[in-house]
Amino acid sequence: MAIRAMRPSPIHTDALASGSEEGSMSSDRSALARALAELHDVVDAAALNPERWSDFIDLLEAHAGGTKILFQAFDRECTRWTPMLSRGFSDRTLHAYATYFAPISPWRDLLENMEPGQAVWGDQYVPVALLHQTEFYNDLLRPEGAADSSTGLNVFRDHRRQASLAVHYSSHHAERMNARVMPLLSGLAVRMRQALDVNRARMQSSTPFEGDASLLQSLTTPGALVDSKGRVLAANQALLTWVDRSVAIRIRARDLLDFGPAEYQHRFLSRLQDKGWDNVDGARQPLGDLIVDYPEGSFAVSLLPIRLEVQDLRGVAALFPTSRRFLVLFRPRERQVPDKALEIQLARRFHLTAAEIRLVLGLAQGESINGLAASLGVSHHTLRAQMRSVFAKTDTNRQVELIALVTRMLR
Repeated sequence: MAIRAMRPSPIHTDALASGSEEGSMSSDRSALARALAELHDVVDAAALNPERWSDFIDLLEAHAGGTKILFQAFDRECTRWTPMLSRGFSDRTLHAYATYFAPISPWRDLLENMEPGQAVWGDQYVPVALLHQTEFYNDLLRPEGAADSSTGLNVFRDHRRQASLAVHYSSHHAERMNARVMPLLSGLAVRMRQALDVNRARMQSSTPFEGDASLLQSLTTPGALVDSKGRVLAANQALLTWVDRSVAIRIRARDLLDFGPAEYQHRFLSRLQDKGWDNVDGARQPLGDLIVDYPEGSFAVSLLPIRLEVQDLRGVAALFPTSRRFLVLFRPRERQVPDKALEIQLARRFHLTAAEIRLVLGLAQGESINGLAASLGVSHHTLRAQMRSVFAKTDTNRQVELIALVTRMLR
């Protein structure tokens, strides 16, 4: 049977017309237990099938009786409340709330500062008489009718987002309605949070990269799909081959793409986390390529944002937006080294000898130690000794650090 077809009797906390007060309290507790059992079953189903959150809201409305319900998400970074699911409110009201009224809601501070799992009666924080004097009430709630009192629950909260569930009703029956709704929301708090945790895990574990990964594998240019933290989600064979022989670039623990020198890594991560990528429809002025120089060559690194189809979570997706993904491409470039100017800088700044300068220039041009030994007609032992001297004079420890230093001198 569909949930929408079920109309259970609302929970009554008033004394029954007949029987003792003790019997009435026992009956109320039994009714509450039955209502929570039904609601818990639907919440558990919504954990694995998010379409069932809509059924949950229907069932809550049926048990609460004579109410309007709003299940909403709040993003702390952009200070925006987003309605996810609702019952009883018109589309006009929901649109006006999301686009204008949410930031001026008298209940806003209360919603933002509630502790996870906390249920509150709004009238105790914002008296109805005060609410009735506000633009929020007169232009938004008053046309709706029977929504100027509420009981709310902070369902979920992390460092950036939170979700709240509010049940609205008429202030003419505020005490009776709060007594009916408060036990329901308090009894739902833990189960709802657990279900949302499962929804979030479901989104984070999804792998909608098949099409993009196939395109990536067809490229001969080294490339990878990464998330906004630099974690490699997929890499093509060209990149894996390069990583195997490179002295600089690596895929580290937790699949993190490591560019080698700290300067390169910092610039890479800064661009991935640039908030400009969050613009509407991904629109932004693209940044130029990152230029990186390694002993095996110089590369222009392009970072291209990828728009993914968001998994349908029917409303609660607003709580768990898919993180940004990027296609990272390493395109070989010809390394330009102005020999004379660089020779002068190396001699003056680091007091390198002519032989040491020839070694540095060769490495900057992409030559290997073996190749330089053959072209210069010197032994590997001699070049290694010169390399140790260059490292000491330039305060570097590896070829990749030396090449990075030369690159900065050329700017």
